[in-house]
Amino acid sequence: MKKLFLSIFAASAVLMPGVSKAGNLHDDHAELWKTLQDIGIVTLINHTNHCNDRIGLDGIYYTHAGMLVICQEKMIPGSDKQFNWTVSDYNTLRHEAHHVVQDCAAGGYSGDGKTTTLFNEDEFDEFVRISSYSTEDLKELYFRLNNKGLSKKVIREEIEAYVVAEDIDAESIKTKLIEFCSR
Repeated sequence: MKKLFLSIFAASAVLMPGVSKAGNLHDDHAELWKTLQDIGIVTLINHTNHCNDRIGLDGIYYTHAGMLVICQEKMIPGSDKQFNWTVSDYNTLRHEAHHVVQDCAAGGYSGDGKTTTLFNEDEFDEFVRISSYSTEDLKELYFRLNNKGLSKKVIREEIEAYVVAEDIDAESIKTKLIEFCSR
């Protein structure tokens, strides 16, 4: 199963890097958003309790609550007004939605806070190697995450989510949400 998943994701990353920027970008992401809601994830945009006091926070997925928050690039602190989505906002949605997939892959969403990468160590290394991230970018990302005090496990999950957000389209992530979270 994971080898098939790696093959699909790898093919997407190699053959169509940045594919999420093609096609009907908004509709694909609206479907991803709806799928998150359909599987029971609480979705919030520019929520004042989650976005206002976190400078630089683009989004977050709370594994214990099953809640995904997007803090839009153009948001105004103190306002929960939604703006037209930017490419960066869509990237954040794909990143956070992949964390939901990681949550479900750890045994189905249960609010237990357990997550996992979707690949074993060799598969993970290959997935990252063929991604659109350069070796230098990956090193910089690793050091930035490590400096935040994250565990090695969480760093791997974050790197996987960053690569997925950059290289995998919203439709493929939606498919994985349905596969892993609709049990």
